[in-house]
Amino acid sequence: MSKTTSESRFKRAGGRLPISLTNTILISAFLLVAVVMVVLGNVGTGLWVGFLAVMMIGVALYARRPDSRDITRLNAIEYRDERDKSLATEGFAAVGVAALILGMGVILTLTVLERLSWLVVGFYLVLLVVWAAANSRAVRRR
Repeated sequence: MSKTTSESRFKRAGGRLPISLTNTILISAFLLVAVVMVVLGNVGTGLWVGFLAVMMIGVALYARRPDSRDITRLNAIEYRDERDKSLATEGFAAVGVAALILGMGVILTLTVLERLSWLVVGFYLVLLVVWAAANSRAVRRR
């Protein structure tokens, strides 16, 4: 039996998200940043980030079409079923490995150049913690 997601509970309650919960959160964050940038006087950046949010909505809605291809749904984070979620998990695992390797490369390069930023180190440490937590969760689920 699969676990109930927030999105499926929302649908059963009578509502229907036009795009995935993940995309809703990401797009909301983009729109919030766009508004903040405009309020802070950086209108160009705000408009650019707002444009990206609108494009993300378009891509998500396009992927929701009944005849959309698997790769379209996966790339848009609009999973239709458990098979899509399983494929996405494999894809995100590869992205995670690449991020860990590239992140260490960035840290080493910045260290050699004596330009290491604690922001970069913090980002990498958070990435490592998320990776460890995800591995823990995966082991417990199997």
